[in-house]
Amino acid sequence: MARCLALRESFRVSVWQPNDNNIFFVRFTPDLSRCAPGVFVTGGGAEYAVDAEGHILAKR
Repeated sequence: MARCLALRESFRVSVWQPNDNNIFFVRFTPDLSRCAPGVFVTGGGAEYAVDAEGHILAKR
């Protein structure tokens, strides 16, 4: 499991910008179906608020 979570391919990434203020939200969600079919992870992943220059403003 740890080896799988160390791979970039094991995560789905979504990016959205709720309004025009140059702040983006980036969410990383584990998707283990590629290396461990049938495995389900709860509470994994992370979400970041990032400015247009790539600086992390907040992490959840």
